[in-house]
Amino acid sequence: MKISSALVKAIDDLIEKNNDAYNGFLKAKEKAKSMDLRTYLRSQADRRKDFAAKLAAEQKEMDSDEQSFEEGSVKGKIHRSWISFRSNFDDDKAILEECIRGDKACIKEYKNVWKEHRDMPPNLTAVLSKQVAEIEQTQNTIKTLEDL
Repeated sequence: MKISSALVKAIDDLIEKNNDAYNGFLKAKEKAKSMDLRTYLRSQADRRKDFAAKLAAEQKEMDSDEQSFEEGSVKGKIHRSWISFRSNFDDDKAILEECIRGDKACIKEYKNVWKEHRDMPPNLTAVLSKQVAEIEQTQNTIKTLEDL
């Protein structure tokens, strides 16, 4: 099934957002003091890398000639710099707050794709649903960790 160039761009943006999250979680892991938190952040980085790869595979299956697999956006690099800056002065709680902020932006972008592309293939809808549910669960877990 051939997909529109607008949907290709939206999927590219989600791939980029997940690559940003991957790089952000790795940066947060480097700065975290707790070994348990470091392990958790690494696992979340790996999940986001998997999300990006799955989206790229879905895009390829949909007969798109316009696919890309970006390393991350400028906004993502700025966010990772902010995590680095805050972690120099704060503790693990500050890192978790930045992870929550990043996840909120990611969830918003996923939901915008649904709103703007209601005609997307069902298999892509299923992938997006699963990924956003996992991101929401991650956000809830991070909020719990932050409270501890």
